Amino acid sequence: MAKFVYAPISGEVKDIVECSDTVFSEKMLGDGVIIIPSEEVLYSPFDGKIESITDSMHAITLKSDDGLDFLIHTGIDTVELRGKGFKTFVKNGQLIKKGDKILSFDRKLIKENGYEDTVILVSLTKNTRINQKRINQNVHFGDPILMF
Repeated sequence: MAKFVYAPISGEVKDIVECSDTVFSEKMLGDGVIIIPSEEVLYSPFDGKIESITDSMHAITLKSDDGLDFLIHTGIDTVELRGKGFKTFVKNGQLIKKGDKILSFDRKLIKENGYEDTVILVSLTKNTRINQKRINQNVHFGDPILMF
């Protein structure tokens, strides 16, 4: 049975190999996609649970009810902002449904501080292959973008 991961934000989806951060583009953490956002709110890409939120709020790990582990990383080097411009709407251990609001971020503030606002969606699930990616197109949050 196919498992789907949905866009956590609206924007232009590209393959993760196009990410300007080599940790992601070289798939050191796993495979996935990047999204050049057209808005400032992230939503849950599936039903599951919040595993962890970094103190700087720029990165959240989630586990789907299907057993998929994911990292949503907002921006490149935005850890340097120490949480400035980020607001979470969830907490560690919280159960989530697809489409629940999980994070907002200030794109203007990120860019004014010299960082990219790219959203990175990475599968951390070992021994699981992404069978299909919806890339090089604009999506709305909630559109299917990955199929396992």
